[in-house]
Amino acid sequence: MVRKILKPLWVLLALLFLLEAWLWDLIAPPVSRLVALIPWQRFKAWLTAGIGAMPAAWVLALFVLPDAVLFPIKLGALWVVAQGQFAGHAVIGMGVFVITKISGLAVTVFLFDVCRPKLMELAWFCKVYDWVLQARVWAGLQVAPIREEIRMVLGRIKLFLSPTRATVIRLIERIRSKMHHRGH
Repeated sequence: MVRKILKPLWVLLALLFLLEAWLWDLIAPPVSRLVALIPWQRFKAWLTAGIGAMPAAWVLALFVLPDAVLFPIKLGALWVVAQGQFAGHAVIGMGVFVITKISGLAVTVFLFDVCRPKLMELAWFCKVYDWVLQARVWAGLQVAPIREEIRMVLGRIKLFLSPTRATVIRLIERIRSKMHHRGH
């Protein structure tokens, strides 16, 4: 009985975790390309060397600093959405939240890439990192049946709409043909 009640909660947790992982995967490649474009090779080398020379605890503080700074901004943005007396509140609040989320994630992706060797010196961080990787697999397994069901439903919708789509395309082509003949 309790398992049946908790199942939706686990699926929701898995979906949120996968959303965060998906955003990370989505943002990591462009951030890496952008960082590669920065012409400040000496700055990048200096930053990498500086982080390499720091104690691991300081590197951890540096790594979490952007999230610590941006967290109150995200809360403020959600508060603006909650005030929602005007539609503009929701739009502004969500806009600030999304921009803050994406920029924070981009900085975190960059810092993780630079800080990872030092962070992996912390035994507990290695355990957490391994747990996160395992949690990604677990989350994928939790939502796999739902994903498969969505694929099946979308496939049925596509099959249902394909004759309609073909009919609409033929209709558009006939209209274009008639418009073209009238123009001459």
